[in-house]
Amino acid sequence: MGFIGVTIALTLFLALFLRITQIAGRANDSFSSLVAFGLMASWFVHVLVNVGMTLNLMPITGIPLPFFSYGGSFMLASWLAVGILMRISGEGRGKAAFKKS
Repeated sequence: MGFIGVTIALTLFLALFLRITQIAGRANDSFSSLVAFGLMASWFVHVLVNVGMTLNLMPITGIPLPFFSYGGSFMLASWLAVGILMRISGEGRGKAAFKKS
């Protein structure tokens, strides 16, 4: 993909992590917030290790890059995690004003 492609991909991951932080901050209870932060931490570690492997800074471990590397079970788990985050976002504190209108 080259430099521009990698820059776009890492920017998209940054936007995803910032959005997850927002979702966790607006969650109704602490459990939902911790689930959101846990999912973000998991993806962050995957991105960090994968980029480190690509740059030869870390040993090769075979950890896939979320939403980019093709792996059936990990891709399914990532999209299920997105569904959980959407549910947490839908039930969060920021949505109550829209339901009453």
